[in-house]
Amino acid sequence: MAGTIFGLIYLYFEYRASMLMWPSGLLMAFFYVYIFSISGFYSGAAINVYYIVMGIYGWLVWHKKTQESGTLRNIRNPVHYALVIVSVAILWGVLSLILRQTDSTVFIVDALITSLSLVAMWMLTQRYVQQWILLIVANVISVFAYASAQLYFTGFMYTVYAVASIAAYFHWKKMAE
Repeated sequence: MAGTIFGLIYLYFEYRASMLMWPSGLLMAFFYVYIFSISGFYSGAAINVYYIVMGIYGWLVWHKKTQESGTLRNIRNPVHYALVIVSVAILWGVLSLILRQTDSTVFIVDALITSLSLVAMWMLTQRYVQQWILLIVANVISVFAYASAQLYFTGFMYTVYAVASIAAYFHWKKMAE
């Protein structure tokens, strides 16, 4: 429940493109390292370690950029879109191979969610509006994956995330214009 509460707080601040998303995201990540570790979502646990590192990095970058320009950005170059897609695909393949070696029964979906989320988190640190597109896909998949693993509070949180991600995409798109 604590991870879910901090996750919803994080989402609120991320929607608003507020610097407060970073400390609340760090708290959420610490809880989910533990939750996912004991549930067999090893890639989910690992990504939360990544979120901790990227949360600190993002907090520093956003603090610096807020003082400089503070604007959200759109991807305009088709090559950049291709790099995002290729990055997700490569990460998915690599993570699937790694997770196949564990006792995880959800390694393919866990690797996909993680791959989308890894790339989206990097895009967030760089203030790209399109990070929300990756998160919409990851969040919808997560709803079903976590509910099927009987992680009902987490499934609920990702249902809220999925709906909010759609709204946030349009909100950020408008703010970027």
